[in-house]
Amino acid sequence: MSLEIYSNPEARIDRKERISDDLESFKQNLENNFENEEEKTKVFKALDLMLEVHLGQKDRADGMPYAKHPLEVAQKTLDITDEPSADLVVASLLHDSVEDKSDVLFAKRVNKKYPEKNYMFNVNDELKEKHKEIFKSFSFRELKDMFGEKVEYYVYNLTNHDFDSLIEDTKPNASKEEREILKNNLYKEHVEEIIQDPDLCLLKYADFSVNVDLRSLDKNSVKYKKLRRKYKSIIPVFIEQLKDIDENHSLYNKKDKLIANLKNVYEKQYLN
Repeated sequence: MSLEIYSNPEARIDRKERISDDLESFKQNLENNFENEEEKTKVFKALDLMLEVHLGQKDRADGMPYAKHPLEVAQKTLDITDEPSADLVVASLLHDSVEDKSDVLFAKRVNKKYPEKNYMFNVNDELKEKHKEIFKSFSFRELKDMFGEKVEYYVYNLTNHDFDSLIEDTKPNASKEEREILKNNLYKEHVEEIIQDPDLCLLKYADFSVNVDLRSLDKNSVKYKKLRRKYKSIIPVFIEQLKDIDENHSLYNKKDKLIANLKNVYEKQYLN
């Protein structure tokens, strides 16, 4: 028996069916954007891995399969990039893979490294929490082996740090409200840091611009209110960063449109 991460097969099939239109549309867009067969193969390989990783994940707060989100981010990357590279699209597809499902990537690596071994491995929440840093470390190695150093670099920097553990170590007696404020501030610092890199700015914008639109959520839900508090201070950060980019930046030709889109979301969803 190989090392397995168990998930409900019927649920996976159902989730894939529910995003089938988005999936087929995205595949066609890949065909249209990548003529080089090696690059095309690389991106489709990442798409298969994304589905393997995220179809086992529980649905989002809006009821949609989580795998829809990486598809949206990858499509956004294609939309805002004049000449999309395979590595950028691969990183878009896999940007949440280590943060959310490092246990799956860890299992894939173990199975490839020890194909003849007989493992009994049932990952529960307690085990994932105890060994999360080991799982992450091996997951990044797996992405590097599969897709190269650049993709590993992108996904590593897009992966949020373990803010909860950092807060627990530095301020263990903080209240729930204080922890949320501290966590949001740490997230803001992380975003401010990585978007100095033009490629990471593009990738993070693609992710953030999808996440920041909260219209699919119930305005009275805890999730909506929490995300609204989290993202409200980040929108101005992105706007100021985009204003300052020079003509060599990959987003330069579209910066006015991107800024306008962020301002529109901010005014309609975050100021009332």
